[in-house]
Order: sequence, then structure tokens, then C-alpha cells
Amino acid sequence: MIRFNRRFTKLYLPLVVFTVTIWFLFFHNAENIDRNADLLVFDKYTGRKGNIVINAGVIRCISILGASWCPSVISSAGVKHGRSYRTIVKKDLDFYSSSLNIFKKYFFYDSVNVGPLLKVKNFKYISDIVSKKALESQELGENVEKKHLLEDTYAIVSKLTSPETFEPIADVDVLYNLEFDPRPGWKLVDGITINALTKFSIYKHMPASDKITSTKDRTLVLKQDSAKYKIVQLADMHFSITDGECHDEFPPTDDCKADRKTQVFIDKVLDLEQPDLVIFTGDQIMGDQCKKDSKSALLKVVGPIIARKIKWAMVWGNHDDEGSLDRFELSQLAASLPYSTFRINAGIDTLDTTFGIGNYVQKIYKEEKNKPDSYIPIGSLIFMDSHKYSKSPKSFPGYDWIKPSQYNYIGKHYGLKTPLNMAFFHIPLPEYLNIKSESTGKENKIVGSGREGVTAPKYNSGTLEFLKKELNVQLISVGHDHCNDYCLSNDDYGSKSWLCYGGGAGEGGYSGYGGTERRIRVFEIDFDKLSIETWKRKQTNSQDTFDHQELVSGGIAV
Repeated sequence: MIRFNRRFTKLYLPLVVFTVTIWFLFFHNAENIDRNADLLVFDKYTGRKGNIVINAGVIRCISILGASWCPSVISSAGVKHGRSYRTIVKKDLDFYSSSLNIFKKYFFYDSVNVGPLLKVKNFKYISDIVSKKALESQELGENVEKKHLLEDTYAIVSKLTSPETFEPIADVDVLYNLEFDPRPGWKLVDGITINALTKFSIYKHMPASDKITSTKDRTLVLKQDSAKYKIVQLADMHFSITDGECHDEFPPTDDCKADRKTQVFIDKVLDLEQPDLVIFTGDQIMGDQCKKDSKSALLKVVGPIIARKIKWAMVWGNHDDEGSLDRFELSQLAASLPYSTFRINAGIDTLDTTFGIGNYVQKIYKEEKNKPDSYIPIGSLIFMDSHKYSKSPKSFPGYDWIKPSQYNYIGKHYGLKTPLNMAFFHIPLPEYLNIKSESTGKENKIVGSGREGVTAPKYNSGTLEFLKKELNVQLISVGHDHCNDYCLSNDDYGSKSWLCYGGGAGEGGYSGYGGTERRIRVFEIDFDKLSIETWKRKQTNSQDTFDHQELVSGGIAV
């Protein structure tokens, strides 16, 4: 039996009772806190109905070791038809606040189902969030009022007078360091100066002209009157939610901002190459620098691609999921974005890291002659999750490996039967170390630089053998080792193939070993010649290309 002395009873017991009472009264998360409600908004284009925002504000919460406690009192004033729900966007509005500060300032909004309210006259709802400058330029009518939210930020509160003019906000997000929000229907609020990085993004309805179809805009189709298909590979960008810290910058500059410098380089390459597809091969974001919000960082990565209406695919590296979103949450976000071809296999891709997330094939199609809207597959792009760190570090230290269940799944469910096949993932295979030919004993052909050791798994799971023999893959390209950018000819398992590196593109990742300039690899497929060529571009002289080589000719690796 525990005995309490008088000192404890007098000094500590009242404090414990008081703390517990305060927690239950004010900081216990009630049922309606952080409810993931259906946020479909009334859309005059489609007639959909869902939740709308009726109240918004700023709330102070206590956050300790990732757990948050917020006041659970929610006002239902003015809500006579249906129940209101509170959503707290748990992203600190004071981005620069110390990590030791347990008091966080969050944005919250209350929402209610719009269905019954369309018949209620003068019902109040939030129709916009604006800056003070924008508010001064607007004329507020008799059915509109303003509500002060934060510093120079206001909510526009409107009264429902007619469904024809009903355009409410359905959702609000807080994002960091973005120039625009690439998600359909979302828009960053201009002029908000909470601080240099923090911004509001609001979701209303999505006009028909902005809608992204689930087939045409996500299917890889060869352009009419062209036999060529171009791919830009972006490896190891290592973006953060700030401007990032430059590592091993070469050549050095006086004021290096990693993400901005990387993005300028990528923009130049995209404008020069005009690719049909962009493939991200892992470590798009530096997870440990994105603990405040991985979503913002990933949106920053893909935003310029989406703005150019270029289709894109993605695999994960060993750093992407070290921030606020895990691998599955990142995958859900990637799969939902415009022009994304990323695929989650329902019932297969889960948080069970044995199988990984993002094992899929995207085929390239061409339209059949004299048969409009009839397409035939002519090439296959294989994407697999190469995982992170070994689960058996004593026996096989270092990095994990692609599992037989993954490539067997690809073989079973995505029968290729196409003449040209390429595979992309993050961590290199053990065969990237096979400099000598298996058949001749001489050195294999290699084009490019190898400035660091190959950090492949210590265990060989048979991935390359399967890709060659069962799927006729002529070319594999990875990232991970930033200072390697070579393509290595490999004749293991009875046929030739090429093992390539994309080369590190991001200033936010390491790039030492005697000075290695950031670079980007490009592939061009010619389906008439059944050939694949590649070249690269460097950051300081992106106008010029180098290391041109033909990898595949007549459907055979050369």
C-alpha cells in the first residue's frame, strides 16, 4: 500500500487534482474535435452537397511530444439544422516558435452539413478568407460582415440569400513556404503575412474547367504523329519546408538557398526538354526537416510539374517518410494530385513494410491507326518500393531490399508483353557493384561517374534476375547514391541490361567527394526504332547536355 506523507498531501495532491480537472474541462479532446468529416461542398456545377464552414478562428493548445490538447468547447450559435463539427488544423501558425514552446497557436473551423441549410434564410457561413489589404479593396454588402482571425487576416461572413450565389468555403489548410497550392479546388490566400512562411489555403468548389479526369490525364499516351517519348528523372531532391540548407554546394556561392536553387535548375531542364513524363526516384523530401508538415514539402516538389501539366510518377526513398506523414499518408497524397500516375494497390499496399507502398506499372500507349480512342500498349514502366533500412541488421547491415512478393506481384498482375520495359526505384541493386562481366571477366562498359561507394543491400533477393528473365526489362534507373551518375552494362543472368543512376539533383542532400555538381538524367524512347537513349544536364550549364549514349536498340540492350 502506498502511503502519502503530510508534505505530499498538502503540496502536491491539490496540484495533481487541479491539473487533472483542468485537462478534463478544457483540454480533453471531445468527440467532435478533429473529425474527418466529408468535406464535399455544394457545387453549382455538379449539384453535390456536403459540409461548409460556419465559423473560424485561432485556438491555443498544449502540445507535448506530438500529443495535443485543445479546448473542446464548441459554439453552435446559429446552427438550428444539423450538428456542427470542429476541425483543428494542427500546424503551428507561428512557424518560428521554439520547439520547446508547448503552447501552440492553431487554426480551427466549425462546419455543418449543407443539405438542410439551403432552405434556411439568412444563414451565416464563411465565404472567404482575405488579407487586410484585400478587405480594404472590397465593398461589403448588407449581407456580408467581417470577422478578425489573426493579425491582418479576416474571414468574410456571408448570409445565405440565394443558392445561386452560394459559394462557401468547405475546408481550410495551413501550408508552409508555397507559391501556390496545386491541389484541385484549393487556392492560397494572397497577402497573408502571419510570418514569412505560413499561409492559408482554402477549398471552395472546383469549376468544371479545372477538373482532372481519372483516365485521360493519368494515362501515358504517345503524342500523335510522334514515335518518341521523353522522360526526365529527378533523383534525391531533398526538399524541406523552409528554403533548405545547402550541403556540399559545388561550385560554391555566397548565399545558397537549397530548395530555391534546386527548383530553378529543375525549371530550366523542364523548359528545355519539354518531357512527356517526370519520374521522381525517391528522397523527394528530407523528412526530418519536414516534421511540421510533410504535405507542404511534397506539394512544393510536384507543384511546378503540375503547373506545366506534365504527368508524373513517383517512388519513395529512405528519407521521405521521416516527417509528419508516414509512407501510406504520403502515397495517398501523391495518388490524389493532378497528373499523378502514382498508384496504391488496394488491399495490397499497406503500412506493412514487408511489401512496401507504390508497386505498380504504368504502360505507354499509342492510338491505333484508323481506330479513334483505341489504344495499344507499346512500353512499360515498372515502379517498386525499395524500402529503407535492413530489418536484419546483424546478418545484413545497411539497407533493405525489394522482396520476391513485390516483383512476383508485378509479374502476376501487370503482364507486360511490351517490347520496351524500364524499371525505377530508389536504392540500387547489388549488381550495381558488378563492374566485371560475368561472361568474359572483362570490365563492363560504363558511362558516367562513380564518385562514391554503392550502398546496395547486402542481401540479393533476385530482383534483377526476375526483371530480366520474366519481364524483359532492358534498363533500370535509381537514385540514393548522390555522387554516382553512371550507366553500367550488366550481362548477368544470360542477357544484357543497363543499370543507371539518376544523379543527385537537390542541394539539400550531400554531394561531396571532390566536388560533384547537381545533375539530372533524361531518357528518350523511340518506339519506331525500339531504342532508348539517355543524356544528362548539369546545374551550372544546363543548356548543354553530356554523356549521350544509346542504351537499347531494336528492343535489345546494347
